[in-house]
Amino acid sequence: MGDKIVTDGTTILGSDDKSGIAEIMIALKRLKDNGIAHAPVEILFTISEEIGLLGAKYFDKSKLKSAFGYALDTHRVGELIVGAPSQNSFKAVFYGKEAHAGVEPEKGLNAIRIASEAIAAMPLGRIDFETTCNVGIISGGEATNIVPNKVMIKGEARSHNPAKLERVCQDIEAAIRSTVARYESQGARLDYSCNSEYMSFSIAENTPVVQLAQQALRKLDIPFTTDKGGGGSDANILSASGIPVIITGTGMDNVHTVDECIELEQLRLGTDFIHELILSYSEA
Repeated sequence: MGDKIVTDGTTILGSDDKSGIAEIMIALKRLKDNGIAHAPVEILFTISEEIGLLGAKYFDKSKLKSAFGYALDTHRVGELIVGAPSQNSFKAVFYGKEAHAGVEPEKGLNAIRIASEAIAAMPLGRIDFETTCNVGIISGGEATNIVPNKVMIKGEARSHNPAKLERVCQDIEAAIRSTVARYESQGARLDYSCNSEYMSFSIAENTPVVQLAQQALRKLDIPFTTDKGGGGSDANILSASGIPVIITGTGMDNVHTVDECIELEQLRLGTDFIHELILSYSEA
């Protein structure tokens, strides 16, 4: 549509992260077609990033020889994300007691009610400038005429500060357990687990991985910002393995929605950035 690539409004576009793939491949083709000599470059395409960074987690990082790298996984070209939070995921299964909702509800114990009271007692949303938490999935119940005996919820907590992440997860668990405890005499039970998904990273602005990106953007006269983000990415996993990786923009917009789009100019700038990044590194 004109100067943008869009969907028909019923699906996502997938510019997160096909735009990154396109920019990498076009930049490499440009170098090859023009016979431009450059330093060795490693390209890593991972799978299942959106469902837990699984490709990055299970890839053998010892195969990589690079001293640092870039994950093309944020919005406007020129955005440099030099830090991202840790994430813990939690799951709670609440058990009550089923009964006929119309005939003898007093003989039941509504697991949905227990779960809802626990959720209401939890810290949720924006906790502070570097900490968030959310309940994203709730399922349970079989019919409106049955007092539900089982409900499952899943959620997450993120923070750039390990101590804050531990504290907010403790508060979540305390809210859940104290709620269930109020109903234990009526037969309430709980299964609870909380697991680390990935660790935070923070890379100083004066390090080579950041300085090289800024140098390339200056050469292209592209305005840039350097900041910390709130989402997880393959950069978390790779940085934790000892390879400093920052996140750079590709031009993707309104991602994870049916309004997702990308400007053609941003695709061009993203390609120029990767091209210049390789050239600048080769000159170093």
